[in-house]
Amino acid sequence: SLSGYAEIFAPDGTSIGKSAEITLKAGESVILPARVRVDEAVDGMFRMKFFENGEQIIERDAPIKVKDQIQVKFAPVMKTVDEIDSITVNLTNVYDRDLSGQLNVTPRCNWTLASKTQNFSVKKGETVSLTYQVSSKEQEPFNFYTFDIEVINDEGDVVYNKYLPIDFTII
Repeated sequence: SLSGYAEIFAPDGTSIGKSAEITLKAGESVILPARVRVDEAVDGMFRMKFFENGEQIIERDAPIKVKDQIQVKFAPVMKTVDEIDSITVNLTNVYDRDLSGQLNVTPRCNWTLASKTQNFSVKKGETVSLTYQVSSKEQEPFNFYTFDIEVINDEGDVVYNKYLPIDFTII
């Protein structure tokens, strides 16, 4: 029998996840759930290494598909910059279970929001909209306004972290 853990390595050799301790008897197989941390959804060949007593004993390539848990978009703005008093972020759950956590929206431009953080809960396959009140704003060249968007689930894991521009709909 084997006792140890499996570790998953990205194609660049970076460790991205580790399983719990397992024990396998001869002829047994097991599906190993493991939390992995990658920058974005990706398909590809990853390296699985099995360790027993701290020493690597097996190494294999494994196809792994990592998918996003949530899609994030700004709702289109139907106002001029001078008229904007709020912005809305749409969260769509593309994961296989309900998600809840915290959405942080931080302006990169010279804007101030009344609050940068809101809690959310979104069922599998559904979309929720969270509106943030704009306290102050300044006109930017080319009307390009970007915001850092961070989604943290209830377990404390960052499941989305990118910057997005506001989507102006031309009137």
